[in-house]
Amino acid sequence: MRLLYKIQLFATISSLSLWTLPLKAQLVWDGLPDAKFSVAVHGAFSNEASWDVNLSNATVGLSRPKDLNIDPSVLKVLNDSVAIIFDGILHGRQMFTSWKASDYKNWKKHAIRLFEPDSDRLFRIELRIDGDNGVGGNYGGLDMRLYFRSLHRQWDVVFGYAFRTLDHLGTPEESLASLKVHLKELLSDAIRDWKMSLKKELRYPVRYVIISFNTEELNRRQKAYVKKSLFPCLYQQTDSLGYVRLTDYDYQVFYRLGRNKEGETEKDYLRWYKDVLQFAMGTSGKYPCDLSRTPFSEFRPFVEANVEESKITIQWTKPK
Repeated sequence: MRLLYKIQLFATISSLSLWTLPLKAQLVWDGLPDAKFSVAVHGAFSNEASWDVNLSNATVGLSRPKDLNIDPSVLKVLNDSVAIIFDGILHGRQMFTSWKASDYKNWKKHAIRLFEPDSDRLFRIELRIDGDNGVGGNYGGLDMRLYFRSLHRQWDVVFGYAFRTLDHLGTPEESLASLKVHLKELLSDAIRDWKMSLKKELRYPVRYVIISFNTEELNRRQKAYVKKSLFPCLYQQTDSLGYVRLTDYDYQVFYRLGRNKEGETEKDYLRWYKDVLQFAMGTSGKYPCDLSRTPFSEFRPFVEANVEESKITIQWTKPK
């Protein structure tokens, strides 16, 4: 029975002409021809109604909406088909895909950080269906969100996003046809949004600052903490593009000048960055890189900026 169902499902999907459209009738990937795309689908279609609320600020008495009236057989065929249909659409656009988690992990590890356009080769495409809205509510069981990102760029700054709610449900065949249309629209919109995001980001010139830790009077435990914990935490406090380790305790951190404010100068950025780092290294739990209960719990950090050298030095005052 299971084999018969799969054969029937494939026949239904094939009847939608996913892969038989003339090449000219399909939008083709216009990036580098050797680009690779890691793909994943998260979640599943369901009859859950959208509950667009923020329970962190909600008043008492909110109740969930009733479930949607959807034929279970339609939900089953949608969930069984979504990955197949989406992969067919990607292949129709001449996009080489991999659904293997191992490929994604390997590509992400070896993706070189890029600062200029037209060089991206490794991408991540994530289709999210239904799911938590992050503040206590939830997306609907027919809601789809598509994220398009380059593994070469900062994910939270340069990314493409698109949203659709699956509609026009009817028979399984009609529902699959609607799914195909929505997925094609999602992909087009997300790629277009990514290009716009990249174009906006490239308006700002790339600069760098040297982050240097003065370790002359530090012991072995403190030095190890700087490399393994402190620098990674401090690096996460800003929207930096990436970094290069020059020595064990010196890092070249890249950023885009002008992203913080219009007309920003390198002097402005260094002063701002210095204050961010100084604040981060507090000695209570409210600071992001809290130094209490660390090898530096009794030390006071001091951050100094040298504009001429584009350098920020972090050192410590020893306890008396």
